[in-house]
Parts: sequence; structure tokens; C-alpha cells
Amino acid sequence: MRNAAIYAGLLATAFSALGHAMVNLTIVSPVDDVHFGDHLLVEWATDRTYSLEFNFVKKETWGWSVAEAFFDGRIAKAGEGNITVIVPRVEPNHEYALWLSGSEIDEPHGYANLTKWFVVEGEDMNLK
Repeated sequence: MRNAAIYAGLLATAFSALGHAMVNLTIVSPVDDVHFGDHLLVEWATDRTYSLEFNFVKKETWGWSVAEAFFDGRIAKAGEGNITVIVPRVEPNHEYALWLSGSEIDEPHGYANLTKWFVVEGEDMNLK
């Protein structure tokens, strides 16, 4: 397994009268060989307080669908945050990503971020 970090750029950006909303989402763990139950370290940084929603999503022909919701409505102050995600039991050999979205507390503005897609292989046959 290559020990390379996957960095996701900002895919959607919101602008307000006060300036540019910033959030960066990063999967720190390698994602070239992912199986059910694997732990993925995910980090983010924001420039203001947001209400966050965080999901494990499956790639579809028309876009993506939520495979598992990790949290919704979590208030996160400006700065850095992280979570260790346990890869859920999902349909194997399909592409998945992590989706972080949120909105400003007192404004109708928001943002959304999607990591690069990775394949969940299913069971890790090397572990017994």
C-alpha cells in the first residue's frame, strides 16, 4: 500500500458580503486499498463558524447518494477539526468519497466539499 495522502481541493465555494468562505477537506490516510472497517483520518480547516454535515457518499451515474451520514448540524468554530471515520459496510467495488457541507449560522450562505473518489474493496482477506 502506498503511503500517500489524498488531498481534496475546495470544490464548491460560497461568497458573502464579508468575504470568501473557506474550508479545506483532507483525507490523511492512504485510500489506495480501502476495506470495510478501515479507519480513515479526515481533517478540515475553516475560516468561520459553520453548521456542518458530513457524509460517506457513493458515486452514481447521475451524481452521488449518501451511503452513511456521520453527523448533521454539528457547530464547528473557525479553525481546524478532524474525525476518524470507520469505513461502513457498503456495496463493494464501487467508488465512494467523503462529503462535508455546511452553512453559516446567521447567513443564508454555505459551502460544500467532496474528496477524491476511492474504491471500497470489501472484506480485507489478509485479516482473519
